[in-house]
Amino acid sequence: MLRLLRFFVPVLMLVLPAAVFADEPDVITLKNGDHITGSVRGLDRGTLRFGAAEGGSMEIPWGNVAQIKSSVRFEIELASGKRYYGTIASTADDHLEVTGPATPVVLEKKDVIRMTAIAGTFRQRTSVSLDFGFSLVSPPDPTTTYTLDAELQNRTHSFLTEATLNSLTARDQGNISEIRNFFDLNTRRFLARRWFLIGQFEAQNDKDLNLDVRLVAGGGLGRTLVQSHENELSTFGGFDYNRERYSDPHDLNNSAEALAGLDWKWFPSHSADLDTTAETFISLQRPRVRLEFNSELTDFVFRKLFWGLNVFESFDSNPPGNTHKETNFGTSITLGWKF
Repeated sequence: MLRLLRFFVPVLMLVLPAAVFADEPDVITLKNGDHITGSVRGLDRGTLRFGAAEGGSMEIPWGNVAQIKSSVRFEIELASGKRYYGTIASTADDHLEVTGPATPVVLEKKDVIRMTAIAGTFRQRTSVSLDFGFSLVSPPDPTTTYTLDAELQNRTHSFLTEATLNSLTARDQGNISEIRNFFDLNTRRFLARRWFLIGQFEAQNDKDLNLDVRLVAGGGLGRTLVQSHENELSTFGGFDYNRERYSDPHDLNNSAEALAGLDWKWFPSHSADLDTTAETFISLQRPRVRLEFNSELTDFVFRKLFWGLNVFESFDSNPPGNTHKETNFGTSITLGWKF
């Protein structure tokens, strides 16, 4: 008998259902009393992302969640900028206990503005949106305008990487009358007390400004001034190197610049977002100030389908050579999908 036990115990340990030893599924309790099981994927912009056990993903307003329990290790960030690491469970309605390497700490749920899964996959940490626009101006000067806007965002517990593309093409009686492409890639490395380091790269061309190409690479230091379930306001400053070529003259121009920027993200409801970015570039080699402004309002109409209103402005106080136009302002209405 002893020999049999010595043989079967290890075998049983191997063949017992994995569910016996697996972590229990995550559970959330809503304010209306409903219980949902599945997996917590993260919290951002006042919305909890949750994978239901029966399949499919859900986005639940954080204010509708009364209790939550998850065996996943998260980075939990408060509105003050303080961070905690560990698993989460509710000790009571609207309270959250974080259990990590240190002594467990109980937080008020309303103070938690972000949760990022430490071991989450790239797909779980990434969101992508894509939208298109089309407009037709009737005679006497028929003009057709096409726009494309794309955004990718990836967030880990230490970094936020964002890439955006805004493209516009206008045709007047079959001829291209305007082309504008703007690409921005920036990465933020989070520090203590809501400070962050930022590095960014921009590429741009704008026929309306006679700009064939502009490449900008730079970096600096910034701070998140306000963050809540409805607002996120941050500012940053630093230096960059600008390399550009205009249609007239057709020479390359290189210059160093001081930069300052402002980001404002407003998400007043579960479905609506407003993202606004303004950047000022001051040349360190000649009297010149540039401004790049982009704002996008999106509102979801069905599941992940949304409409968007985009506004952009490019201003240059002293463009090189014989380029006399200093500003290019435009708007577009688009329809898109978030992945």
